[in-house]
Amino acid sequence: MEIHYTPFIRVINSTGNFIDFKLNIGVTNIGRGNSNDIPIDDPIISSINSSLYFDGYTFSFFDLTEVNKTYIKYQENENPILIEPNTPYQIINGTRIQLSDDTQLILLFCEDCENHHQTSFTEKKAAAIF
Repeated sequence: MEIHYTPFIRVINSTGNFIDFKLNIGVTNIGRGNSNDIPIDDPIISSINSSLYFDGYTFSFFDLTEVNKTYIKYQENENPILIEPNTPYQIINGTRIQLSDDTQLILLFCEDCENHHQTSFTEKKAAAIF
């Protein structure tokens, strides 16, 4: 039996509630504006805050704003790294990204979950990741 992995981004708010967004090949825009692929209700982040590029094999994260500080963390036991705007950062399964004090992202792979759907903020909770 062949195993398929579906990449998705988990958006976690300050109360630990989260919602998952399946990632497709190409560019995924993340920000406060409703026109983003991943719209985030957080007044601190920019209307077009960041983007994620997936070529089918690797993921690159770009912080598109110089206003807010964005941190990235590859492993749980390491210190977060302040990232430079408009610089690509390769991300892997489990990478954590702090967009603001109230909003965090985590890249995850779901094994054999062809039907993985978005999850409502009110249905799930996650532990703080930073």
